[in-house]
Amino acid sequence: MTGNTIEATGNDKEREQDALDRRLGIGAILAAALALVSAGCAGDHTTETSLAAVARAQAIGKTDSTDMADHDCRIVLRSVKPLSKQSTTVRDCDEEGCRTTIVVKVDVDMEIQGTVFVLFHSAESGDDAWRQVEAEPVGPGGAGYLRYEAKITDPLPTIESGQPVSVIPFLVTDQGRLFDHNVLTNDLASYQIDNVIDSIEPSNRICTHRPNTSELVFDTVWNEFPVGTLRAGSRVAIRYAPSRLPDCRGSHNGFPAWNMEAFVRFLPGGQTASGPVVAFRNHQGRPTSEFYPIPFLTQVPDDATSMEVWFHNASGAGNDCDAWDSNYGTNYHFDVHPPRAEDPCADSFQWQTNGSIPRPFCPDYQVSADYDATNCEFYPTRVSDVQTGHYGIPEYWLEASLDTSSTAGDVAGLGIYVEYLDRSDNTEQHAWIFGVQKSPRTWLTGFDYLATIYPDAGHRYEIHSFAFFMDQRRSDGSFVRLWLSRGGANYTWDDAFGASTHMRYIPYGRAYDADSSAPVFDGAWSCR
Repeated sequence: MTGNTIEATGNDKEREQDALDRRLGIGAILAAALALVSAGCAGDHTTETSLAAVARAQAIGKTDSTDMADHDCRIVLRSVKPLSKQSTTVRDCDEEGCRTTIVVKVDVDMEIQGTVFVLFHSAESGDDAWRQVEAEPVGPGGAGYLRYEAKITDPLPTIESGQPVSVIPFLVTDQGRLFDHNVLTNDLASYQIDNVIDSIEPSNRICTHRPNTSELVFDTVWNEFPVGTLRAGSRVAIRYAPSRLPDCRGSHNGFPAWNMEAFVRFLPGGQTASGPVVAFRNHQGRPTSEFYPIPFLTQVPDDATSMEVWFHNASGAGNDCDAWDSNYGTNYHFDVHPPRAEDPCADSFQWQTNGSIPRPFCPDYQVSADYDATNCEFYPTRVSDVQTGHYGIPEYWLEASLDTSSTAGDVAGLGIYVEYLDRSDNTEQHAWIFGVQKSPRTWLTGFDYLATIYPDAGHRYEIHSFAFFMDQRRSDGSFVRLWLSRGGANYTWDDAFGASTHMRYIPYGRAYDADSSAPVFDGAWSCR
């Protein structure tokens, strides 16, 4: 390192040497997979119970309201859980029963300024009023998010009464109240638990990270690693465990007088960035010595090929103390990958039988031109919404059977093109799924739009539009792509399933077949 603001000290080296065995041990690696970051007093922190205040119900869509629905992954409910299901932790037991406390966890986009609340309704209050409690930041959430928590105790139903509780988080901004509707499609709906000892985790596969954002994790057991791919032109959120720098935490007149920062240098350009990785709680507007980790978010330059990172903790107010976490003075180095290039095989897949998730696929030819299929070269014979639940694990997919005619010529492949919304980060995506040939004239293709893979993988997509394509080899050896796409407008979900459907049972589920009168079949029946 160079420069007096980033000089390593002996204190840094002694502390890091003392931790060397832990850094190299397999136990540390396994621990890191279980707990990326926990920080001393902040690691398992839940907020103090907040007093509930009467608040306005959601009024999204009303002309005199500034309430808004968030469908862009800015504020996301992560879980609603009781503080504990053990009988020893319930409170206020009397002749009417025992009450408990529920904990609500919410992720909020780091780049939004505002105050986070949880709006809730309980029949126990004896009125129709909604109430709110303020949530407090407790540390990093997913990449690009800050995690908030709120605890609700009164007025909650007794455990014995079994009355439901409705909750919905919102963010107060300069423009108004922004409510989480990234899972709930109804802009006036709220989440509901049937009993205060129940739990819900509605969005563990939705809005998992902000778009184009990766992470660098520096955990409590001295591991350092990226989560996601560090790419030039993207963003990186640095997640740091404050327990790695326990020294130099002075105070002045009872208030904290220290700060912990991350420093970044990108190579080969030499661009630098720095920012805090901890924040202090306030109590009624007064700072306290209680702190929690926060991510440091920075932009990766377009020309970066690598980056180095180090951390500094310092006390002020007459207490000149410095501590460094700098990999023995050499800093931590990470490779930066180039921006994602346009790949002719990108977003191409091949359908699997029985609805399995399509596998990546790259055809061995290049398409030179696109045309409408106007001569009955191919047509759909069945379009289905297939919903299965083997062992209670849901998997849904759009499936289409396509037939070719005598005018098709030399067919290289058939498939479906889909435009969809990825609910993990709310980004618009598209895919080409090549079908599998079931007979000389019939091909089967589809798009798996919901999959749950235990315990925490899977996806949920919202299909916006789709079209069918056929690749045909011409006599001169070139390949052209023929489309059934309503003249380029593509089909919507309602074009297939907006009218009546025909249900049929299949193993572990049902298939809903589009009616023959659906617009998705326009012109198909005349081609048979």
